[in-house]
Amino acid sequence: VASVTRHEIAMAQRQGTGFALLTIDIDHFARIGQTLGLEASDVVLSQVAEALLDSVRAGDFVFRIGDDQFLVLLVE
Repeated sequence: VASVTRHEIAMAQRQGTGFALLTIDIDHFARIGQTLGLEASDVVLSQVAEALLDSVRAGDFVFRIGDDQFLVLLVE
């Protein structure tokens, strides 16, 4: 994550372009695991990741950075 972000920052500075960095947190995620179990929480994570990947362009990046947190790097 850090190396990709550093690379994109350097590229944006060289080219004079911008980028966006989004952090996304799944609200009440712990409750899913507590009430429905680990399998259900894995399904939710997969669905969120898939929705994010389907929503960004080919050159953008989606990372899972925590239990229920994602980072999206939208370049140019």
